[in-house]
Amino acid sequence: MRLYLVSGTVSNLRFSREAYSASKFQKFEETAAEFAPLVFEALSENGMATQSDPDRVRPKPPKGYWIEIEVAGRALKGWFGSISIENGGHVDAVCDENGLLMALHNPFARLIVFKPPCPDGLKPVFNRSLLYAYLAVTALLFFGQALVLAFVVSTWGLFFDAMPILLATTMSVVALFVLLAFRGELINGRRTRKILKLLGLSDTASKLTAEYIGTGYAYRY
Repeated sequence: MRLYLVSGTVSNLRFSREAYSASKFQKFEETAAEFAPLVFEALSENGMATQSDPDRVRPKPPKGYWIEIEVAGRALKGWFGSISIENGGHVDAVCDENGLLMALHNPFARLIVFKPPCPDGLKPVFNRSLLYAYLAVTALLFFGQALVLAFVVSTWGLFFDAMPILLATTMSVVALFVLLAFRGELINGRRTRKILKLLGLSDTASKLTAEYIGTGYAYRY
């Protein structure tokens, strides 16, 4: 997705606090699919509707702010958890080609709000704990397969010849599962870095601090 930076004075600011409404995104069919898994948060165990108990009712979708603004003569709109701008104020808006907002930057308040789920992308995905878990799972699978292989092959020569291939295959498979498990965080992180680069704030990624404002998080630097 290609993103654009639109800077200028905010005018015709309109917003409403309401539950997610798919109809608001009919004009943005390509991006609406990204919102669905985010706004319908994980249901609690007691509130989950199941086939075995059809009388259970799903909780209402979470509420947020649907924002519509004009910046530099361009109409922009998007879904956010908090509001950090006002009419007459300056804003740096990041949007797609259809005018769907991805982030709003208030340079005077030094505050950034992202379209969900960008805040998750600010968290480091590949840390030391994940590395240790990766090595532990790889070692467990490798030695388990090696033990089975030791009883299958006819000679020790064949056994040791197969070890490099077995190790490489095991490491690749585990790495693939890790990438698939964290694909959402990786995509969000890449988009967040792209947004910060457009805003000229690439060096502030590690300095951003989250603040809960309204119904979601904003980031101050």
